[in-house]
Amino acid sequence: MTIETKTTHRWYQDLSVVRWIFVIMGILVMVFAGGCSINVLATERMNAESVGIVALIGGIPFAGGLLIWWLAAKVGRTPQ
Repeated sequence: MTIETKTTHRWYQDLSVVRWIFVIMGILVMVFAGGCSINVLATERMNAESVGIVALIGGIPFAGGLLIWWLAAKVGRTPQ
């Protein structure tokens, strides 16, 4: 019997310091923008227009943080 070992490439392996800084910055932006938006939506009684405004104001920074994280962690890296 032979047992094959499968190695998986994780996204955080061999990241440079600059990439780590941008990864952490993107995660922090997503946590704070998304968390504040969810907190406002959960605690306030709003009509449909107000919900759209909060989603827009919180969604744009969240998408920006997601883009920063994605660019730093995933783009331009080849699987080993």
